[in-house]
Amino acid sequence: NPKTKEQIENLLRNGMNKELRDRLCCRMTFGTAGLRSAMGAGFCYINDLTVIQSTQGMYKYLERCFSDFKERGFVVGYDTRGQVTSSCSSQRLAKLTAAVLLAKDVPVYLFSRYVPTPFVPYAVQELKAVAGVMITASHNRKEDNGYK
Repeated sequence: NPKTKEQIENLLRNGMNKELRDRLCCRMTFGTAGLRSAMGAGFCYINDLTVIQSTQGMYKYLERCFSDFKERGFVVGYDTRGQVTSSCSSQRLAKLTAAVLLAKDVPVYLFSRYVPTPFVPYAVQELKAVAGVMITASHNRKEDNGYK
């Protein structure tokens, strides 16, 4: 993502080593509501890279646990959040999630527009998909996003 790359390069260029360390030397951790953080550059924030990596990890787990994963598929939903400074939006992150799984030959049910969070578990159940993810930070700050 050119905008998050630019954020890191600006910090480096301006000698902001503590900020770089804070962003690059720690990772978000999964909590009871999935991953949640501010949108921006670095491993401790929600961005293209952290969503791609999280989806790859989820794929590995689901492939190991469900022999019919590539038949049943995966549901992806998203809300209306977005941030210009990092070019990060829930829709973009949902499409990246779908792209990772499609590249692994997993059928993906990606909602065509934003949806409320309960639509994802409902769709998983109705479509008999293996799992689903919702890109949203729910009621958290507008600068945040989540992967749950």
